Amino acid sequence: MPSPVPAPPPPNQVLCPACTVPVPPSNTFCGGCGAVNPYYSPTLPMPAGTAMARPNRFGYVALIDDNGGESVQFPLMSGENRIGSGETCQLRFPDDGFLARVHCTVEADASRVVLRPLDHSNGVFLRITTPVELQHGEIVRMGQEILRFERFDRLTPEVSSDSLQESVGWQPPRGVWGRLCQLGLNRQVANAYLLASPDVFLGRERGDILFPRDGFVSGSHAVLSDRNGRSFLKDLGSSNGTFIMVKQDTPLRNGDLFLLGRNLLRVHLGASS
Repeated sequence: MPSPVPAPPPPNQVLCPACTVPVPPSNTFCGGCGAVNPYYSPTLPMPAGTAMARPNRFGYVALIDDNGGESVQFPLMSGENRIGSGETCQLRFPDDGFLARVHCTVEADASRVVLRPLDHSNGVFLRITTPVELQHGEIVRMGQEILRFERFDRLTPEVSSDSLQESVGWQPPRGVWGRLCQLGLNRQVANAYLLASPDVFLGRERGDILFPRDGFVSGSHAVLSDRNGRSFLKDLGSSNGTFIMVKQDTPLRNGDLFLLGRNLLRVHLGASS
Protein backbone atom coordinates (compact mmCIF):
# COMPACT_ATOMS: atom_id res chain seq x y z
CA MET A 1 0.00 0.00 0.00
CA PRO A 2 1.27 3.53 -0.69
CA SER A 3 2.58 5.48 2.26
CA PRO A 4 0.04 7.88 3.78
CA VAL A 5 0.42 11.49 2.76
CA PRO A 6 1.23 13.66 5.80
CA ALA A 7 -1.34 16.28 6.71
CA PRO A 8 -0.44 19.85 5.78
CA PRO A 9 1.26 21.80 8.57
CA PRO A 10 -0.60 24.43 10.60
CA PRO A 11 -0.27 28.07 9.44
CA ASN A 12 3.22 29.57 9.86
CA GLN A 13 4.81 26.12 10.34
CA VAL A 14 6.69 23.65 8.13
CA LEU A 15 6.93 19.86 8.10
CA CYS A 16 10.14 18.27 9.36
CA PRO A 17 11.52 16.25 6.39
CA ALA A 18 12.76 13.55 8.79
CA CYS A 19 9.60 12.81 10.81
CA THR A 20 6.89 15.10 9.24
CA VAL A 21 6.15 16.76 12.59
CA PRO A 22 5.08 20.45 12.20
CA VAL A 23 7.89 22.83 13.19
CA PRO A 24 7.86 26.65 13.45
CA PRO A 25 10.43 28.19 11.05
CA SER A 26 11.97 30.02 14.04
CA ASN A 27 13.03 26.67 15.59
CA THR A 28 16.58 25.57 14.77
CA PHE A 29 15.74 21.91 15.46
CA CYS A 30 12.65 19.70 15.16
CA GLY A 31 10.85 19.21 18.48
CA GLY A 32 9.80 15.71 17.47
CA CYS A 33 13.02 14.00 16.35
CA GLY A 34 15.72 16.61 17.01
CA ALA A 35 16.77 16.88 13.35
CA VAL A 36 18.11 20.19 12.02
CA ASN A 37 15.30 22.32 10.60
CA PRO A 38 16.36 23.12 6.99
CA TYR A 39 13.73 25.86 6.82
CA TYR A 40 15.06 27.69 9.87
CA SER A 41 14.70 31.46 9.67
CA PRO A 42 15.06 34.01 12.50
CA THR A 43 12.41 36.22 10.91
CA LEU A 44 8.90 36.45 12.27
CA PRO A 45 5.83 35.40 10.24
CA MET A 46 3.82 38.15 8.59
CA PRO A 47 1.19 39.67 10.94
CA ALA A 48 -2.28 38.24 10.72
CA GLY A 49 -4.44 39.84 8.06
CA THR A 50 -1.58 40.86 5.74
CA ALA A 51 -0.94 37.57 3.96
CA MET A 52 -3.56 38.18 1.27
CA ALA A 53 -2.24 41.62 0.30
CA ARG A 54 1.30 40.71 -0.83
CA PRO A 55 3.54 43.81 -0.87
CA ASN A 56 5.79 44.65 -3.79
CA ARG A 57 9.10 42.79 -3.70
CA PHE A 58 12.30 44.59 -4.62
CA GLY A 59 14.80 41.79 -4.09
CA TYR A 60 16.20 40.26 -0.94
CA VAL A 61 18.86 40.48 1.76
CA ALA A 62 21.01 37.37 2.31
CA LEU A 63 22.75 36.42 5.55
CA ILE A 64 26.40 35.47 4.94
CA ASP A 65 27.64 32.43 6.87
CA ASP A 66 31.13 31.74 8.24
CA ASN A 67 32.19 30.16 4.94
CA GLY A 68 31.18 33.18 2.86
CA GLY A 69 28.03 31.55 1.47
CA GLU A 70 24.46 32.81 1.68
CA SER A 71 22.63 30.82 4.34
CA VAL A 72 19.22 32.51 4.60
CA GLN A 73 17.36 34.96 2.35
CA PHE A 74 14.92 37.63 3.51
CA PRO A 75 12.63 39.39 0.99
CA LEU A 76 12.71 43.18 0.68
CA MET A 77 9.18 44.52 0.70
CA SER A 78 7.82 47.90 -0.30
CA GLY A 79 8.32 50.52 2.40
CA GLU A 80 10.16 50.02 5.66
CA ASN A 81 12.01 46.75 6.39
CA ARG A 82 13.11 46.80 10.04
CA ILE A 83 16.25 44.95 11.21
CA GLY A 84 17.22 44.41 14.84
CA SER A 85 16.67 42.24 17.90
CA GLY A 86 13.12 43.32 18.75
CA GLU A 87 9.84 41.62 17.98
CA THR A 88 8.64 44.37 15.62
CA CYS A 89 11.46 43.66 13.15
CA GLN A 90 10.85 41.76 9.92
CA LEU A 91 14.50 40.67 9.96
CA ARG A 92 15.21 39.73 13.55
CA PHE A 93 18.33 38.55 15.38
CA PRO A 94 17.10 38.13 18.98
CA ASP A 95 20.32 36.58 20.28
CA ASP A 96 22.70 39.31 19.09
CA GLY A 97 23.47 41.48 22.10
CA PHE A 98 25.14 44.12 19.92
CA LEU A 99 21.86 45.06 18.21
CA ALA A 100 19.24 47.56 19.29
CA ARG A 101 15.61 46.47 19.20
CA VAL A 102 15.28 48.32 15.89
CA HIS A 103 18.88 48.75 14.74
CA CYS A 104 18.34 50.00 11.19
CA THR A 105 15.84 49.95 8.36
CA VAL A 106 16.06 49.22 4.65
CA GLU A 107 13.45 51.30 2.84
CA ALA A 108 12.44 50.31 -0.67
CA ASP A 109 10.36 52.10 -3.29
CA ALA A 110 10.22 52.30 -7.05
CA SER A 111 13.18 54.68 -7.29
CA ARG A 112 15.75 53.34 -4.82
CA VAL A 113 16.57 51.22 -1.77
CA VAL A 114 17.99 53.11 1.23
CA LEU A 115 19.82 51.94 4.36
CA ARG A 116 18.87 54.08 7.38
CA PRO A 117 20.89 53.63 10.62
CA LEU A 118 18.93 54.06 13.84
CA ASP A 119 21.45 52.84 16.43
CA HIS A 120 24.65 54.88 16.61
CA SER A 121 26.25 53.07 19.56
CA ASN A 122 27.35 49.88 17.81
CA GLY A 123 26.40 51.17 14.39
CA VAL A 124 25.85 49.82 10.90
CA PHE A 125 28.87 49.44 8.59
CA LEU A 126 28.88 49.44 4.77
CA ARG A 127 31.68 47.71 2.86
CA ILE A 128 33.65 49.98 0.52
CA THR A 129 34.34 48.82 -3.03
CA THR A 130 36.22 51.87 -4.33
CA PRO A 131 38.50 54.43 -2.62
CA VAL A 132 36.42 56.80 -0.46
CA GLU A 133 37.18 60.18 1.04
CA LEU A 134 37.31 60.01 4.83
CA GLN A 135 36.00 62.82 6.98
CA HIS A 136 37.33 63.74 10.41
CA GLY A 137 35.79 61.50 13.07
CA GLU A 138 34.59 58.71 10.78
CA ILE A 139 34.55 55.16 12.15
CA VAL A 140 36.17 52.34 10.15
CA ARG A 141 35.89 48.59 10.76
CA MET A 142 38.36 46.03 9.44
CA GLY A 143 38.36 42.55 10.89
CA GLN A 144 37.45 42.94 14.54
CA GLU A 145 39.10 46.36 14.78
CA ILE A 146 36.98 49.48 15.33
CA LEU A 147 39.04 52.52 14.30
CA ARG A 148 38.27 56.25 14.47
CA PHE A 149 40.02 58.47 11.94
CA GLU A 150 41.06 61.99 12.98
CA ARG A 151 42.81 64.80 11.13
CA PHE A 152 45.07 66.96 13.29
CA ASP A 153 44.00 70.12 11.50
CA ARG A 154 40.43 69.41 12.67
CA LEU A 155 41.24 68.67 16.32
CA THR A 156 40.29 71.42 18.76
CA PRO A 157 43.17 72.21 21.15
CA GLU A 158 42.50 72.12 24.87
CA VAL A 159 42.78 75.51 26.61
CA SER A 160 44.14 76.05 30.14
CA SER A 161 41.80 77.43 32.77
CA ASP A 162 44.09 80.25 33.92
CA SER A 163 43.92 83.86 32.76
CA LEU A 164 46.56 83.33 30.07
CA GLN A 165 44.21 81.01 28.13
CA GLU A 166 47.15 79.11 26.68
CA SER A 167 46.63 76.07 24.47
CA VAL A 168 47.78 72.96 26.29
CA GLY A 169 48.48 69.44 25.18
CA TRP A 170 51.01 67.57 23.12
CA GLN A 171 51.76 68.91 19.65
CA PRO A 172 52.33 66.29 16.89
CA PRO A 173 55.72 66.03 15.20
CA ARG A 174 56.22 67.86 11.93
CA GLY A 175 54.63 66.07 9.00
CA VAL A 176 52.00 64.17 11.00
CA TRP A 177 48.63 64.77 9.35
CA GLY A 178 46.33 62.55 11.38
CA ARG A 179 45.87 59.64 13.71
CA LEU A 180 43.93 56.40 13.86
CA CYS A 181 42.39 55.59 17.24
CA GLN A 182 41.73 51.94 18.08
CA LEU A 183 38.49 51.80 20.06
CA GLY A 184 37.70 49.30 22.79
CA LEU A 185 34.67 48.78 25.01
CA ASN A 186 32.32 51.75 25.32
CA ARG A 187 34.19 53.38 22.42
CA GLN A 188 37.13 54.29 24.67
CA VAL A 189 40.50 54.77 22.95
CA ALA A 190 42.68 51.70 23.54
CA ASN A 191 45.54 52.77 21.27
CA ALA A 192 46.42 55.54 18.83
CA TYR A 193 48.59 55.47 15.70
CA LEU A 194 50.10 58.54 14.09
CA LEU A 195 49.73 59.04 10.33
CA ALA A 196 52.92 60.65 9.03
CA SER A 197 53.64 59.40 5.50
CA PRO A 198 51.41 60.25 2.51
CA ASP A 199 50.34 56.58 2.34
CA VAL A 200 49.89 54.56 5.54
CA PHE A 201 49.34 50.83 5.01
CA LEU A 202 47.25 48.71 7.40
CA GLY A 203 47.38 44.94 7.74
CA ARG A 204 48.05 41.89 9.85
CA GLU A 205 51.56 41.08 8.53
CA ARG A 206 52.69 43.91 6.23
CA GLY A 207 52.31 47.64 6.58
CA ASP A 208 52.87 50.63 8.84
CA ILE A 209 50.08 49.79 11.31
CA LEU A 210 49.70 46.10 12.13
CA PHE A 211 47.05 44.05 13.92
CA PRO A 212 48.92 40.72 14.21
CA ARG A 213 46.38 39.02 16.50
CA ASP A 214 43.32 39.69 14.37
CA GLY A 215 42.82 36.73 12.05
CA PHE A 216 40.08 38.57 10.15
CA VAL A 217 42.54 41.24 8.96
CA SER A 218 44.38 40.37 5.74
CA GLY A 219 48.17 40.43 5.53
CA SER A 220 47.94 43.71 3.61
CA HIS A 221 44.43 45.03 4.14
CA ALA A 222 43.94 48.75 3.39
CA VAL A 223 45.74 52.06 2.91
CA LEU A 224 45.07 55.55 4.27
CA SER A 225 46.29 58.43 2.09
CA ASP A 226 46.72 62.17 2.47
CA ARG A 227 46.35 64.21 -0.71
CA ASN A 228 46.53 68.01 -0.38
CA GLY A 229 44.65 68.08 2.90
CA ARG A 230 42.09 65.47 1.88
CA SER A 231 42.06 61.93 3.28
CA PHE A 232 41.23 58.72 1.43
CA LEU A 233 40.72 55.08 2.39
CA LYS A 234 41.23 52.20 -0.05
CA ASP A 235 40.74 48.48 0.47
CA LEU A 236 43.60 46.38 -0.95
CA GLY A 237 41.53 43.38 -1.98
CA SER A 238 41.20 42.05 1.56
CA SER A 239 39.35 38.79 2.19
CA ASN A 240 36.87 40.18 4.71
CA GLY A 241 36.60 43.75 3.48
CA THR A 242 36.86 47.25 4.88
CA PHE A 243 33.74 48.94 6.24
CA ILE A 244 32.72 52.50 7.14
CA MET A 245 30.02 53.33 9.68
CA VAL A 246 26.85 54.65 8.05
CA LYS A 247 25.76 57.92 9.68
CA GLN A 248 22.86 58.93 7.44
CA ASP A 249 20.46 57.57 4.83
CA THR A 250 22.59 55.78 2.23
CA PRO A 251 21.35 54.34 -1.11
CA LEU A 252 22.18 50.66 -1.54
CA ARG A 253 23.38 49.06 -4.76
CA ASN A 254 23.02 45.51 -5.94
CA GLY A 255 25.68 43.38 -4.23
CA ASP A 256 26.41 45.80 -1.37
CA LEU A 257 27.48 44.23 1.93
CA PHE A 258 26.60 45.74 5.30
CA LEU A 259 27.51 44.65 8.79
CA LEU A 260 25.58 45.03 12.02
CA GLY A 261 26.45 43.28 15.27
CA ARG A 262 27.65 39.79 14.37
CA ASN A 263 25.71 39.64 11.12
CA LEU A 264 26.98 40.27 7.59
CA LEU A 265 24.27 40.85 4.98
CA ARG A 266 24.36 41.11 1.17
CA VAL A 267 21.79 43.07 -0.83
CA HIS A 268 20.28 41.61 -4.01
CA LEU A 269 18.14 44.14 -5.85
CA GLY A 270 15.58 43.38 -8.53
CA ALA A 271 12.38 41.33 -8.57
CA SER A 272 12.76 37.61 -8.05
CA SER A 273 10.26 34.83 -8.55
